[in-house]
Amino acid sequence: GILVAESPTGLLQNMTGDWQPALIPAADQTYRMAIQSQASEDRSAQVYLMSLSSNGVPMSPLRRVTSASWSSTHPELAALTNGIAIAYQQNTEFVRLGVFLVRVGDDGFVDVTATRINGDDADALQPAIAVGEGGALSAWEDNRHGSPEIYARAVRCQ
Repeated sequence: GILVAESPTGLLQNMTGDWQPALIPAADQTYRMAIQSQASEDRSAQVYLMSLSSNGVPMSPLRRVTSASWSSTHPELAALTNGIAIAYQQNTEFVRLGVFLVRVGDDGFVDVTATRINGDDADALQPAIAVGEGGALSAWEDNRHGSPEIYARAVRCQ
């Protein structure tokens, strides 16, 4: 069966506009959580990361991962041997919505500049990422032929 803790732990109740949590286990018996939040100074949605204990108690401050002046949304996480890969959807000025990938080191800091995964021939939405022995695979939805379709691309997170 499934056992549920008696009461949930409130994590970000005082922030404005927090949604779309993504969780993965970490090697040290904790978890990493990415969220989309409008806590930035310009009120654009950005992706933030924090560490949680095994019972959901925050163990690190919320750290901003994305740095664009346009909204970054829909974070997805995948564990790497030396950090975390975060795929997210980003609005960009005069360019279609894109799926971007960034690597965050074990210290919680971004250590690789964000890279656009899809081309700019259609809006890319709803990113996903998975890491296996053979490398990483990112997938997304786009409408380059007029209706929603799913595309995937192999990526390397070095």
